[in-house]
Amino acid sequence: QSDGLEPGVNTEAFVIEGDGVNSVIFNGGIYNNGSISAQAVSHNLAATNAAEAASNATALIIGNGVDVPTLRNDGSIIGQTVGPAGGAGIGVLIEEGGNLPTLTNNSSISGLSLTNDDTDLANITAYAIWDRSGTLLNIDNKGLITANATETTVGSTAVAIDVSAATAPVTITN
Repeated sequence: QSDGLEPGVNTEAFVIEGDGVNSVIFNGGIYNNGSISAQAVSHNLAATNAAEAASNATALIIGNGVDVPTLRNDGSIIGQTVGPAGGAGIGVLIEEGGNLPTLTNNSSISGLSLTNDDTDLANITAYAIWDRSGTLLNIDNKGLITANATETTVGSTAVAIDVSAATAPVTITN
């Protein structure tokens, strides 16, 4: 669990990245039966000398140079940001150069971006699963995959599954 208590501070709970030279390989994949959680805030309630600023929260990052054949989630994965300045809440992010071909969800994966300021914020973004690598080709969902973002006057983005970078057919079983 990663909790950011100051505005403008991005939080990441579980980050796996290569070093640019060596790869990180999880031969058996990743299994989650607990909670992987990141929370960020854009308000200054706990940091009164800091200005309000957008903050991002990402629960699980499969980074560049990382090869994970499968992710099985039997617990919860949640990225959440709250407060008046917005930000992005992301559950699972597969970055360019990462590899995660199969994801099985038997419980809950969520991205949340919530604000009480509905005037002109454009940076209210939530993704439950965001594949920027183009490698996520199989999703088996028997649980909940949700993205929630406060609607603002200039719009917001809430995407449960983004596999738009895929260069091959994607199979989603729900």
